[in-house]
Amino acid sequence: MRMTVRNPPSLLLGTTLLLWLGAAGRVQAQPAPESPRTTVARSKQVPAVLQEWRKYKDWLRRNVPDYHKQLNGPATLAQIQALEAELGVELPEDFKQLYLENNGQQDPFVDGGSMLGQAFLSLQQISFFWKRDVLPGIEGLADADSQTRSFKPGTVQDHFLVRQWIPLFTDTQGDYLGYDFAPGPKGQKGQIINFGTREYVHHVIARDLTDFLRRINAQLAKTDVKKAVFTDEKGTRLIFGFSFEGHLTDDLVALQTRGVTRDVIDGPTQFIILPTKQPGAPAVKQQLPQGQPPPQSEIHVRYPKQ
Repeated sequence: MRMTVRNPPSLLLGTTLLLWLGAAGRVQAQPAPESPRTTVARSKQVPAVLQEWRKYKDWLRRNVPDYHKQLNGPATLAQIQALEAELGVELPEDFKQLYLENNGQQDPFVDGGSMLGQAFLSLQQISFFWKRDVLPGIEGLADADSQTRSFKPGTVQDHFLVRQWIPLFTDTQGDYLGYDFAPGPKGQKGQIINFGTREYVHHVIARDLTDFLRRINAQLAKTDVKKAVFTDEKGTRLIFGFSFEGHLTDDLVALQTRGVTRDVIDGPTQFIILPTKQPGAPAVKQQLPQGQPPPQSEIHVRYPKQ
């Protein structure tokens, strides 16, 4: 016959208290939640965008060190969320992963920029250029819509500028490579396109930011660095695209069109856009006399063939 041994009330109370303290200790011993940046850094599986970005940074450090030195440290998740609220869009995960490692570059007006001669915009710079060029251009250059087209019909909206086009890289002359969050019916939300004061024919450069960096690295592997990188009179090593004193956007478009030049694809220059100096100021379009080349000091657009 089994006998049930009853513990005295004091013993039961002590045992219960010890068990409670032990459980509480175990709860307190649990580590605090990690920040997104720490989680990315400690993850065994490095995100694809960071694999491509670190490969590119290594190339930059070895070949154009001054551009590499321009890179900022990481942004914070709060800063990214603030930009999302301002732009009215949800930024993709690979964007967040990239900017949690490097928040663009320091000065967008240096000779060239950290993305093969184009400035890699920080969160603050994205906001500045979006408000300076994209928003005022939507209304100020609405008549230019009739002259704008997508290189592949239906992939990009046939508008000169769209509010949901977000600049990521710029030549600081009014032209951008960036996100398209309002694509055409045959496009993909978050695709990377060209847009700006000289961009009347819009091309889908990449499916997303990760794909963009992958394409950059793939082309760099085929590029003769000695021909693409040059040294200025100050002894600074510079690069503008994949060719000597080229332009990254033109080079990326040429890769997709098998080397056909932009002037053949997009048509001859017909007028110039005078860039705005202050955020919110309307852009100005100025007609060029037929056959007259644009002045070197001005920004020009390529007018598509009809």
